[in-house]
Amino acid sequence: MTARHNALRGQAKRQISAARAFLASLQTLALRSGTAAHDRDELAQQLQRLETETEGLARIVYAGAVPANPQA
Repeated sequence: MTARHNALRGQAKRQISAARAFLASLQTLALRSGTAAHDRDELAQQLQRLETETEGLARIVYAGAVPANPQA
C-alpha cells in the first residue's frame, strides 16, 4: 500500500467512527423526542438506512477491498 492509500484509509476510519457516534446520538435524540409516531417511524427508517450504508463502508475500508460497483 502506498502512503497516500494508508492516509486515505486512516481518514475513512476516523470518518466512520464519527458517523457511528453521530448515529448513536441521533438515535438517542429520536427516542427522547415527543414527535408524532409517523415522524419517529420515518426518522427510524432514515437512521437505519444511514447505519446500513455506514457499516457497508466500514466493511470495505477495514477489509481494504474495493466494491464491485465503485459508483455504489
